[in-house]
Amino acid sequence: MTWIMDGSDTRYVCWLNSVAGAGKSTVARSVAHWAADRGILGGSFFCSKNDSQQKDARLVIPTIAFHISELDIAFRQELVSVVRHWDGIDLETPSQQLERLVIKPLLSIGRRSDPLLLIVDALDECTNEIARRELVSGFLSIPHDLHTLRVLITSRPEVPERETFQSVLSSQWKDIILHRMDRRVVDADIRAYLNAKLISMVLSSPISGDSTTKMETWPPEHLLDQLVQKSAGLFIFATTVCRYIESPGDRAEQLLQIASVSESHNEGEYGLDHLYRRTVSSAIENLPDSKVNDLRTVLGTIILLQHPMTLRSICLVLKMTRRRVEGMLSRFHSVVVVPSDDRDFVCLFHSSFRDFLTSNTRCSNKCEMEWCMNSRECAHAKLFVSRLHVRPAQNHRSICFRLIDLMRDAFSNSHAGTGEKDVTILMPYSDDGILRYACLYWSDHLSFVSTHDTAEVRIVVDLINAFLSEKGDIWLSYMGKDTDTFKIGVQSLDTIYEWGAKLPGPFKLHDWTTIARTNFTAMALLENLS
Repeated sequence: MTWIMDGSDTRYVCWLNSVAGAGKSTVARSVAHWAADRGILGGSFFCSKNDSQQKDARLVIPTIAFHISELDIAFRQELVSVVRHWDGIDLETPSQQLERLVIKPLLSIGRRSDPLLLIVDALDECTNEIARRELVSGFLSIPHDLHTLRVLITSRPEVPERETFQSVLSSQWKDIILHRMDRRVVDADIRAYLNAKLISMVLSSPISGDSTTKMETWPPEHLLDQLVQKSAGLFIFATTVCRYIESPGDRAEQLLQIASVSESHNEGEYGLDHLYRRTVSSAIENLPDSKVNDLRTVLGTIILLQHPMTLRSICLVLKMTRRRVEGMLSRFHSVVVVPSDDRDFVCLFHSSFRDFLTSNTRCSNKCEMEWCMNSRECAHAKLFVSRLHVRPAQNHRSICFRLIDLMRDAFSNSHAGTGEKDVTILMPYSDDGILRYACLYWSDHLSFVSTHDTAEVRIVVDLINAFLSEKGDIWLSYMGKDTDTFKIGVQSLDTIYEWGAKLPGPFKLHDWTTIARTNFTAMALLENLS
């Protein structure tokens, strides 16, 4: 905290970076609470791929500016003056937003004696790399007159952030690499967390017959030591272990399974691979291939969505009953958050599980029976984790197909050429966000579909051409119903056009795409001029 309070330190920006699961967001939230208690938290933005707004880097600065305005009345007056005379704030680059919405108002109200801390957490979760670079560049260009301003940015050490920071003299910014901190300090924190969490789950939710009641001490010291060692300095390992132990079953037995695995097992990238393999192999044990395929479909949909869906929406897209989907996801309690209310979002506990499932090398044919020699032909082939490996291109294609089918069903009572107000939406889609998701994001899923396999390309092109010729006008009518969807409609047409431009040989998207793109772009220009 010294860096925040020391006004003489000219390094206004601190980059806290580390691998996934090291606890960056935990640190960011702790610092935010600490600063808020002292009245020096100017604003914060916690990025997330799971939310369309939280993954938009163009919303970071407007959000932070709003937070500062709630803290400082003089700043609020300056900000109101800026906003009143500036249209299209959300269309400007993050560095331009920072200059006009934060820096100039702060300079106008004069120097502060107290620090003012801004926090941007998990910047790498924002999907627009150019905007991320712009944002970092803007923060690194803060004028020296704002000597009490401090900016904490956390992210994985991804290329956009790393290159942007390294392009500036190191004297202008401070970096902390979380996974290189003193392991003794980190291990002590993880041990305290595990001990408190394991005790809490037994006291708050006792289970009759659970073998934890037969132990002299809970949790056993030697098993706690082994868990800390296996965490390898990663808080996400510790939190996921606790969720695994808390899932249905004998808690003591589940703790023993995780803690007592032979050290010869490779824990894998980020220290999580063994835990994820154990979770997956337990979930698919004794399941026939058809059930595993269903599981892969459900998980593949959840991890590749551009925005989280409710349980109800997932069931509609997959055409599965709620009971069936809930039954499958109950096997993944430790890694997937499934709300009791089917109107709440289903999401991953941590993005590292997405990384694991989509990796050829990590989600691989490694038998989880520790005495097994890992042969492909071993008797435990049904436990092979690779049976649940998600192939992004194939799953994106499947999601795209399902969304197109859903839109055709939803618009089945409408006809091409109807006006925006005349679009009829078939139940059960009219009262659920699933239709909005389908209309906004089907083209994004299409962009991930491979154009190299001729047989598959033919199927995809035929389906898209049929949809666009039959329901394309109705889809655009839906997209034009408000300003936000209209802007995304323009982007969607660009995405479809760019994917079509990569098609091989004789394959071609319907001429409707080019015409609609031209018309929609022209409408967008007129909208900006008006």
